[in-house]
Amino acid sequence: MGQLFEAKEIDRETYEEKLKSILPDKLIDIHSHIWLERLKKNVDRSRVVSWPPLVVRENTIEDHLECYRLMFPGKRSASNR
Repeated sequence: MGQLFEAKEIDRETYEEKLKSILPDKLIDIHSHIWLERLKKNVDRSRVVSWPPLVVRENTIEDHLECYRLMFPGKRSASNR
């Protein structure tokens, strides 16, 4: 898997200076949006928001966890105990 986005210097500085020390060592996201293109055929369109595909075609669990790794270095997600 390639890198999903580039963390900028300002992102790293803000995380190190303002967030890292106040966040717990283990992060658990209780509200995640995961979607796969191959599963779209069975979706009730009346219950789906339309903007996510404008941002990215799919949001896999692996991509979601990679975002955590990039955004919160040194922290663990629920999947990497």
